[in-house]
Amino acid sequence: MSQLGMMVIAVGLSSYNVALFHLVNHAFYKALLFLGAGAVIHAVADNQDFRRYGGLRPFLPLTYSVMLIASLSLVAFPFMTGFYSKDFILESAYGQYYFSGTVVYIIATIGAMFTTLYSVKVLYLTFLANPNGPLINYKNAHEGDIFMSLPLMILAVFSIFFGYITKDMFIGLGSGFFSDNALFIHPSHEIIVGYNIFSFFNQRFLIELFYNRYITGIVLKLGGQTTKVIDKGSVEYLGPYGLEKGLLNIIHILIVLILY
Repeated sequence: MSQLGMMVIAVGLSSYNVALFHLVNHAFYKALLFLGAGAVIHAVADNQDFRRYGGLRPFLPLTYSVMLIASLSLVAFPFMTGFYSKDFILESAYGQYYFSGTVVYIIATIGAMFTTLYSVKVLYLTFLANPNGPLINYKNAHEGDIFMSLPLMILAVFSIFFGYITKDMFIGLGSGFFSDNALFIHPSHEIIVGYNIFSFFNQRFLIELFYNRYITGIVLKLGGQTTKVIDKGSVEYLGPYGLEKGLLNIIHILIVLILY
């Protein structure tokens, strides 16, 4: 939990790339600690009470070595993987020019001290203290097979070198890929995409546009032409309008003939 607290502190300081860097670093040495604990439990007949361990270093030299590496990385020992991100978080908190930054720095430092204490406690009670477990457990204690040992060695290498190799990519001068403007521009992209999706569904999959343009529009245009040609054209000329015009013409002709 202390490492998650460090990540939250980095996010609170707006050092998002540092938080991501610590998340990736923390994955290696924390996974190594979990797998190392599993290797110890496997070696002592599945006994999970580390108060019943002690003196396991001669029996589990590889497991002791990798757990020592993971613990050193966890406590941010200089030049281990955890050092490059955890130390930068503490520096970022210390470098804030307001009181809350100082408070955060003090809290983070105290948390780092407790992390060191419990890491030393686990290593001491498991590997360095006097044996406290049943004799049968020590007689049968052994390293795991290659399928257990190989992941431990791989994670140990990452717990030593990964932070140094990738620090420039995450928190170097040219590492704005993870934050800077992209942090503020990306939400705008999501808003635009969301608005376009809303507009698309709000138009009912464009069915009304298609219906009005290619069905209703054509029918109305055809109906208008039909009304103009037939109802207001042929029917009128052959019906009342045409009869009226014809009678008026006949009356005009008769008047002219009578008068002249």
